[in-house]
Amino acid sequence: MKKVLFFLTLILPICSLKAQIDPTVPPWWPKSQVNKIHEVISQKDASTLSTNTNVSIITINNSYQGWYEGASFSHSASNTNYIVGYFGNNYRNYFVFDLSNLNLTGKQITAANLYILDGGCSSGNSTVNYTLYDVISNTNLLIATQSGTTAQGIWNDLGSGVSYGTFSQSTLLTGTRMFTLNQNALNDITSHAGGWFSIGGTLSAVSSDHHLFGCSGNFYQQLVLEVTDNTVPPTGTCPANIIVNNDPNQCGAIVNYSAATFTGDPTPSLNYSHSSGSFFPVGTTTVTVTATNSAGAASCTFTVTVNGGVDTDLDNTPDVCDTDDDGDGVADASDCAPLDPSKWQQASLYIDIDNDNYTNGQQSICYGGTIPIGYKASSLGSDCNDNNSAIH
Repeated sequence: MKKVLFFLTLILPICSLKAQIDPTVPPWWPKSQVNKIHEVISQKDASTLSTNTNVSIITINNSYQGWYEGASFSHSASNTNYIVGYFGNNYRNYFVFDLSNLNLTGKQITAANLYILDGGCSSGNSTVNYTLYDVISNTNLLIATQSGTTAQGIWNDLGSGVSYGTFSQSTLLTGTRMFTLNQNALNDITSHAGGWFSIGGTLSAVSSDHHLFGCSGNFYQQLVLEVTDNTVPPTGTCPANIIVNNDPNQCGAIVNYSAATFTGDPTPSLNYSHSSGSFFPVGTTTVTVTATNSAGAASCTFTVTVNGGVDTDLDNTPDVCDTDDDGDGVADASDCAPLDPSKWQQASLYIDIDNDNYTNGQQSICYGGTIPIGYKASSLGSDCNDNNSAIH
């Protein structure tokens, strides 16, 4: 049955190519088997690409596929067949992958396999060389219906440029073909992460009836990536502890310090609980430095001590910071007796020892809420004998 169908395909005109060699599933290819092949691809890679726990396997189904032929230089957007080689004309194929969700921050692609499902109908020599290339053509142009010079340019692009590897393939096999892509491909996949990535293919030295993937079509292909986590959590050290004196007449000081030293991949960002060049109060302040990147976080601490100088009332608060040493509610700067809570105001009072309201001169007195005995705020006149209230 397989041979009969193959013969019929060959004698049909090329305009019938899609209808005859692009079935969703070849008649002799059970659909359950096609689905099973794709189901085990990720399992296959998980066991053969790497067993490193820092490695993840990412499988991406292709979004578009097709061929360009090299005689009339044409392409139909509705044709999903991906024949490559000679079938009346020279065909080159392509596969387009959507990498918009591929985030490689802190990661590196260390291996990539391209899986292409071959439903049969490959012919010619029993062994052919299939070469995969980069594609620089615009994706929208690549997948659209094309003809003329645009199609010719894309056809040329699919079979030239940066090689992703040449693979010797038997035309006698069917099933899933695996192509391990080289470093050029890994680099290009990395550079296209977040966008579209396309692969072109051609057969080397093609001649009459040398082709692969004759019976192809609506099968999806898969790009399977081995991605290694290259992130390194932050590690580092803080600057040494700092001791300084307060700035003049300030209950603290502006302090500058060296930056903490942290390494990691990606480079960690640093956050300081108190920034360099800020005002530090008298006393000891702990500065916490937190380094963060996508791999984790780490922190360290150091202290900034600002000495405040004289502490007159020995209350462990330097005078420059203690605005009311005696706690009488009057700031030391306005307090005539900053260490005596019973006195806080200064005034020139009249001397009146005998308390007869006649006074004997004036004196500057520091006192509290009431004028002390022997002094008056006003005077009836001069007192000639301030020790006898009967004489004035």
